Amino acid sequence: MGSGSKKTGDEEVGRRIAERRTRLQMSRDDLAREIGASYALVAQIETGWRMPSYEKQLLIAKALGARLDELFGATDDEPLSLTEDDRHFPFDGSAGGVPWPEPAQSGPAFAPAASAFPLGAIPVRRAAAPASARSAPLPSVPPPPTPTPRPTFDEAVERAAAALRDLPPSRRLDALARLQLSVTREVVDDERRRLGSDRQPSGWITDLKPNEVFVFGSSADGRHGAGAARTAFERFGAEWGEGSGHHGQSYAIVTMSGLGVLRDQVAEFVRYAARHLELRFLVTPIGTGTAGYRADEIAYLFEGAPANVVLPMEFEIAAPRT
Repeated sequence: MGSGSKKTGDEEVGRRIAERRTRLQMSRDDLAREIGASYALVAQIETGWRMPSYEKQLLIAKALGARLDELFGATDDEPLSLTEDDRHFPFDGSAGGVPWPEPAQSGPAFAPAASAFPLGAIPVRRAAAPASARSAPLPSVPPPPTPTPRPTFDEAVERAAAALRDLPPSRRLDALARLQLSVTREVVDDERRRLGSDRQPSGWITDLKPNEVFVFGSSADGRHGAGAARTAFERFGAEWGEGSGHHGQSYAIVTMSGLGVLRDQVAEFVRYAARHLELRFLVTPIGTGTAGYRADEIAYLFEGAPANVVLPMEFEIAAPRT
């Protein structure tokens, strides 16, 4: 705020408004919307910098379910002071106003001379609210709705299962796979935020350094038509028809021929990585897509892998390295 701004507020009034708003679980944005004002004005009022206009005082009291005297300290015998906003009135259709001249004397008998106003301006002074209106309680604000309690673990599982049961049997497994993928991504994102890490899951790799290798899951016949396999084929040198091994900047592991084959394939990969410590192997969450395995079923297969094997965050969460 500029150095020429004039403080017109009252810190005690601001404190009362802020406390009342907080008790009602309203934010400053909420109060600003209720009274048709900006967040900045509400902040200035609550910090004691600005005194709201009489119109805004009425709206604030109504929004907070309070009497004017509770918030602004006015009584029937002590009218509220005019603010800078109240001392201006519109003229000639403009958005500005003409200041009300300072009175030479106090009291209701004061009336400014016609010459005090610009030609064409029509002075209109806002009248104080009747005592009955100022002291009568305004309608109370209804309490905020009670938040819905979070379901327990068992309740969440049962709700998800019930939703799947409502689908045709032919679509349930597909829906379950999508649900697993969605939940896994959310868990990974939460873990990244918790750790403050900018590391992306390996399944989202799009570029490699010269010494890096993209490790992906494949069918035994090497049909790399979807998912990470397609990325490996299109970007990193995977060969069509080759379902396993190191090709270009990619390494294929067969994931579609049963868990026993997958276990042997991972063991062979770990031995290969240990023989090539000059390379850095970026493992995607193999087996958790079309193959249908859970991350915790695959992650333990990589126990004992050398440090140049970088596991996806999905696997790190499921089975942290010790």
